[in-house]
Amino acid sequence: MKRAMVLLPLMVTFLGAIWHSAPHDAGLMWLRITNYGTFGYQDACIWPRGSGESYIFGAGIWVGSLRRVEGVSAQLLSEIDSEATVIPLSSTSSFDSTGVVRIGDELIHYSGLADTCLLNCIRGFAGTAPTSHGAGEIVLAYRALMTVGYNPSNGSTEFVPGDLPNEPGYSDSLDRIYFSDNPADTTLWPLRDSLGNPIVLSSQDSYAMMNDEDSSHCSDPQFIKVMQVGYSWSYHY
Repeated sequence: MKRAMVLLPLMVTFLGAIWHSAPHDAGLMWLRITNYGTFGYQDACIWPRGSGESYIFGAGIWVGSLRRVEGVSAQLLSEIDSEATVIPLSSTSSFDSTGVVRIGDELIHYSGLADTCLLNCIRGFAGTAPTSHGAGEIVLAYRALMTVGYNPSNGSTEFVPGDLPNEPGYSDSLDRIYFSDNPADTTLWPLRDSLGNPIVLSSQDSYAMMNDEDSSHCSDPQFIKVMQVGYSWSYHY
């Protein structure tokens, strides 16, 4: 009975909408995935399969990046060493109260602002190397961007199904989740080797594509696409 309830909405989804959720269910773990960045929502990660014991209420992919804030920069007022947590600038009037700056090859995160200083600085941010900098060096402002596949406060997502470009109103019934053990997906399987043969690594592979360009769902997109591949094995352990 539970399996019938799962298959019914999938039939409806294929006929029209491209917003698609379906389970990986080849093995003992039953995990719901989607083509819009969310997985494991509500009753979506059950182990052992059929037990009703769910271990994830909600999860999803998060993708972050830094974007240069055009026209916002300043100069270092004085030399700083690699451990300084206060960065003296010629002016901070155009800087956000918290953010990221770049001096040379170093990224620096700050969470406070004064008239001529960045405060509470974390040096060597995002894997860059903290180093000393001389007076007069240019300080460039960056803004952190984040696209979330699952917002824990309300369960929403900023990803939409399909490839780039993508704007409100876009629709394609082929932008669904593909499963390697579904005969309907065999001829359309997107991952293939140089000879054109499907690339399948597990008992049940899945494939979906999503992006964050739809402005009705993501107000500050990074213009990224995600190719999501999942694997499920039928081992009974």
